[in-house]
Amino acid sequence: METLEDRMQNTGDGYTAWANQLPILRVCILFSVICLLWSAQPAAALIVSEVMYHPVDADEKLEFVELYNEQAVFEDLGGYKFTNGIEYTFAPGTTLASKQYLVVARDPAALQAAYDISGVRGPFTGRLNNDGERIDLSNAGGEIVISLRYGDSRPWPASPDGTGHSLVLARFGSDPQEASSWSPSTFIGGTPGRPDQI
Repeated sequence: METLEDRMQNTGDGYTAWANQLPILRVCILFSVICLLWSAQPAAALIVSEVMYHPVDADEKLEFVELYNEQAVFEDLGGYKFTNGIEYTFAPGTTLASKQYLVVARDPAALQAAYDISGVRGPFTGRLNNDGERIDLSNAGGEIVISLRYGDSRPWPASPDGTGHSLVLARFGSDPQEASSWSPSTFIGGTPGRPDQI
């Protein structure tokens, strides 16, 4: 009795040509699945959204770095560390909810009193260089997840250098390494923990 396999084989070159295309079809299907899964991932990630590197107070206690979670899910910051520019390690269990801000300050108490806010982390050690420097944030495994270098001279905005304005990432998703991605804060003192109105 002729089997289905016999019938397919009897079709000759047509069957052989079709069978030869199977590996290509498998690759195409796999590629499509990968693309679909990738498109379902969050479009953005954890970013540095604001930097006050040269505040107007004499002791510069109001220095801060602001993080923003642009993802659709919370970010577990436990064990994350600022490892360049300033030094600070987030305690285990620290999380940042989706579309929320978190501020790390040189003097958290002073910053909270000055801006009437709460939840500020710190203190970080070291100082943010008034002439510009690199800031690195590493995850709990030691991998650098954020790295940016700010400056105080052209093409960087001049007003954040001691006039009271902070440095604000003007467009989320833009390259933080590019000076054109940053703007002076709208308000003197910046807006730690809140969006700027640029």
